[in-house]
Amino acid sequence: MSLENFLSFLQQLITMTDPDDAASVALAENALTAVIALAHTSKTVDPLTARAMHKAHMRLNGFLRHKDEFAGKPGDYMGNQHKRYRLRSMLSPEC
Repeated sequence: MSLENFLSFLQQLITMTDPDDAASVALAENALTAVIALAHTSKTVDPLTARAMHKAHMRLNGFLRHKDEFAGKPGDYMGNQHKRYRLRSMLSPEC
């Protein structure tokens, strides 16, 4: 999984999750945990992406608290891309 694919997945996860609903947050955490485990098990993740995945796992609740800054909007290609860039900056500032 590439970093760009992971960022797209993470943005979609943030978009679908209701931060005020504990069950929704738990499902998002489970989905993120499963994707990270699958990426490692399949050996299809590079070190930069793996590091970003683990940082995302640790910071998921913070991203959800600031959902408006990261969630995608249908049809807003440039806006969504900008929000993914912000996610990337939060997870991999060395890029």
